[in-house]
Amino acid sequence: MSIEVARIAVDSLSCSDCDCGACLTATVAAIKGIDGVVYVGTDRRRLALVVRYDGTRTDAEALNEAVRSCGLSIAPSGT
Repeated sequence: MSIEVARIAVDSLSCSDCDCGACLTATVAAIKGIDGVVYVGTDRRRLALVVRYDGTRTDAEALNEAVRSCGLSIAPSGT
């Protein structure tokens, strides 16, 4: 097992119909459903997800795709 850590910042403007955090909650559930994910935490103040996953079973692109599939977009690097 190779545990990797990904910090995924989401664009706060990407879900214009939602200001209650429900999109972020749905995204956490989607990421938890990915084979190989061992932990998902949220940093609501920074609008980010912290994910620990088995790098031999999934990768950061799969995590990013789960975020996008829930209607959120990834914030540009460095934000």
